[in-house]
Amino acid sequence: MLNTILCKRTALPLGLLSLALVLPSCGSSEYKKYADNQAKQVASILRENGCMQCHSATAATPFYGNLPLIGPTVKADMREGTRYLDLTAMLEALDNGQLVSEADLAKVEDAALSGSMPPAKYSHMPMHWGTNLDSDEKAVLLSWAKDVRKK
Repeated sequence: MLNTILCKRTALPLGLLSLALVLPSCGSSEYKKYADNQAKQVASILRENGCMQCHSATAATPFYGNLPLIGPTVKADMREGTRYLDLTAMLEALDNGQLVSEADLAKVEDAALSGSMPPAKYSHMPMHWGTNLDSDEKAVLLSWAKDVRKK
């Protein structure tokens, strides 16, 4: 009986917490306000879709990264993501109207083409819903990559 009461009393707060985690990450069209600046659109897409969470050496570990069972995996994945591609310099270049490295450009372009980011094990978790690139965001990234190479 006591277990049933405790379960019922915790179900609503846990449900509300889950909803609070999901709503802020349900996609964004923030990048559209930069329609006249392709570089700022790209920077906004990378920020708003949570790419920096795993692709920046300065990213803070999310709360669930400190949980006993999944924490080590989360931290290892963040280290691996940053080792493969640290977007910090790219975003700084985009924000300042500078050129980005060809290697970083190619990696972002490949992720947009292949749909490989974020990894499936994260994009299906409620706190990461909305982090996959939609077709408009992919088009912006691919058009930007093509235009950068023309210069």
